[in-house]
Amino acid sequence: MILPAELEAFPVLPQDHGWRNPVVGYDYDRGTWELYCVRPAGSITLAVIRRDDAGAFAVWRDVGLGVPEVAGVDAVAAFRCAASHWGGVS
Repeated sequence: MILPAELEAFPVLPQDHGWRNPVVGYDYDRGTWELYCVRPAGSITLAVIRRDDAGAFAVWRDVGLGVPEVAGVDAVAAFRCAASHWGGVS
């Protein structure tokens, strides 16, 4: 897991949640982060964060993407939004 340069640390999540860079082909996508939750049947992606070409971040509620829930924000706001809305962090 590669931390975005703009963050000092990832937001702390409950024990059954985590952050990951998804694998695309044979490589990790270092411009995308997924917030996931581990369940008995496997992990579920709860939110996706992507950095755009201009360096801004967008947050989607799930892998379906489409229109982001939040767009054009900095890394701190994007990760805080995902953690507070879908990561079980209050």
